[in-house]
Amino acid sequence: MTANSALAHLSDGYGLYIIGEVEYEDIFGVVRVQGYCLKIISIGKNSWRFWRDGGRAYNERRLKT
Repeated sequence: MTANSALAHLSDGYGLYIIGEVEYEDIFGVVRVQGYCLKIISIGKNSWRFWRDGGRAYNERRLKT
């Protein structure tokens, strides 16, 4: 999805979910994975609201196995 199509989708009154995970090494050399699920909705012209959604199943931090 391009940025323009995402903005058009939001402007039409639809919400947008962004789901993924980031793998990183902390300052102690431990590799961790941070999952996330963000919901985005339009609250006005060129204004959006972002928040975590999906509960712990999507928004978790764990050691890489």
